[in-house]
Amino acid sequence: MQKKLKINQLLPGMKVIETDIGWDKLQPWDSPFFIRTSDDIVQLSEQCSAVLVEIALPEIDEAELQTNAGTTEQTASDSETDTLSKLHTGVSGLASSPYRDNPLRKKISLSFCLDCYQQTFEMLQDCFERAQTGLPILQKDLESSAKSLMLSSIARPETLAIICNLKEKTDNLAQKSLDVAVLSLLFGRSAGLKNEELHKLTMAALMHDIGMLRVPAEILNQKEPLTIGQKLQIQKHVQYSCDMVAETPELKKLNGIIAYHHERYDGLGYPQGLKGRKIPLAARILHIVATFEALTRNRHFSEQQSTTHALKKMYSWRNEALDGQLVERFIRTVGVYPSGTLVQLNNGCTGVVIDVHPGNRSRPDLQLLFNDSGRAYSDIETLDLTHESNAAISINRTVEPSEISADKLAEIRSRLGIRHKRAA
Repeated sequence: MQKKLKINQLLPGMKVIETDIGWDKLQPWDSPFFIRTSDDIVQLSEQCSAVLVEIALPEIDEAELQTNAGTTEQTASDSETDTLSKLHTGVSGLASSPYRDNPLRKKISLSFCLDCYQQTFEMLQDCFERAQTGLPILQKDLESSAKSLMLSSIARPETLAIICNLKEKTDNLAQKSLDVAVLSLLFGRSAGLKNEELHKLTMAALMHDIGMLRVPAEILNQKEPLTIGQKLQIQKHVQYSCDMVAETPELKKLNGIIAYHHERYDGLGYPQGLKGRKIPLAARILHIVATFEALTRNRHFSEQQSTTHALKKMYSWRNEALDGQLVERFIRTVGVYPSGTLVQLNNGCTGVVIDVHPGNRSRPDLQLLFNDSGRAYSDIETLDLTHESNAAISINRTVEPSEISADKLAEIRSRLGIRHKRAA
């Protein structure tokens, strides 16, 4: 994975692969190199202001990856309350997890997970900007980002879920695609996909709507009901996506998923009208996740729905628009209150769900945010609603981010490390 850094952010051991002045003007280096000492950083600071570095993935062998991936469905549901432990914001640490930890958490840091999300977002922004000028998708960047997301989803699935649920939901194509990819990863693993299939699904999810770049913006932004002709134009985005992905020969394999992510289980979808199990499993998974993401985002033609309402609506569509068994599994996977959901308790406090108990999904683990007077907790306070000492405490309702002041919401996101360095 590649990342652009200012000189004052560099550390020995990093590999510089590009500079903002080019190799012909840089001395004494004329090709990619590793920073050995602080003197190297000083020399760079005298000549340039920013460089592109290559961020190495943690060293994890395939056997270890397979072992931990095989137990992820259990560990992803176990309480792992160190998720929000001491970010770079001065927040005090959480108590250690009372449940079995995933060994990969020792190799995949919280910082790596947060950076992975941000860097993948920036990769997508660059990819879509390039695509609009006719340039092809960069295969290595896409594969590297997908692999980093996979590692993060195995080691810290709840962290990715919280980021997706608490960040600002916009119509930014890169943002939508990234959130669909993260949720596809989490659900795909729960549905039993192997690592190779998950990697392919993740890349397909990141690219599934790239064809929207070729649909006229005035149609996508239209608030009035679409005409039949306009609906057909939007439907063409599936073929556009397949065409744009196929421009990179190594990525043609993704089209077996992308081409069918708008097929309906009852056969009334597009573009081919496939029905039931004739639709590839990965495409059925992608369809469910993309539907959930769309329902829970505030779109210009429809209001954002709560997680609960979105899941109820999807449940009513089982075996019609969506695969019934997969919908029921998806609901079990995300829970009544998915990680990242803001909730108000019967004692007046407000918190955010940080983990879901598989045996009691209506009583999750929370991080308390505000007391009954609306005052923010200075330190992290956690609450396990399944513990007998908390039997009298219950969740009254979910709280939409729009109900919280911008300042308070910004504070919550800052604590979680949720940020965007670039606007669309």
